[in-house]
Amino acid sequence: MAGFDRFGVQGQGTPSGDAMPDGNSGWRLGWEIEIALTLSGGPRWWSEGMGDVFLKRLEELQPSQLFVSAEKLSRVMREDSAVAVEGLEPVPVKKLGDRVVLTDGHTRALAAVLSGLAEIRVFWDEDDLDWEAYEICVAWCREEGIHSVADLEDRVVSSKAYKEVWLERCQEMRRELEQRRRAR
Repeated sequence: MAGFDRFGVQGQGTPSGDAMPDGNSGWRLGWEIEIALTLSGGPRWWSEGMGDVFLKRLEELQPSQLFVSAEKLSRVMREDSAVAVEGLEPVPVKKLGDRVVLTDGHTRALAAVLSGLAEIRVFWDEDDLDWEAYEICVAWCREEGIHSVADLEDRVVSSKAYKEVWLERCQEMRRELEQRRRAR
C-alpha cells in the first residue's frame, strides 16, 4: 500500500516539471515533458551544449519560478534519498545584472537545500532563451520575496496547483509578450 511522503504525495504519481520560458522551444518542462508554444526547435536536454560545470552556493542563486511541484520534488528526493552534490545533475544558470539566475533545475536545487547542502553543481546556460520572459519571472520572484532557492521551501504545491498558479500564469505572460512583440 502506498504511503505519503513528507510532501504529502502518495505513491509514485506523475510529476510535472519545472516550467521556464525557452526562446527556442517555447516552455521547458523538466526532463520529460515539453509544451511547444512556438514551432522552432525541439526539446533540449541539460547535457546539450553544457559548458564547464562548477560549484555555486545555493544562497547565491536567484530562482526564476514562484512554485515547485510537490510530486516532482518528492520524486527527486526519493531517487536521490541521500541527495549529494555529486548525485544531482548540474543546473543551468545565466547572469541577470548582478544575480546568477536559475534557468531550470529549481526542483533539484530545492532538493539540495532540503538535504542540507550549501552548494550545487551548475553550468552557464548557453541556450538562446527568451530573456525578456525570464526577466519578468525573476521580477515576480523578487516581488514575492523569493531571492534564493531556500525561499521556495514554502512554495511547494500539488501538480494541479502548479499548473494552475504557475504554468497558466507563465503561458498568459508569454501570450502577452508575443502580442507586444507583434505590435512593435
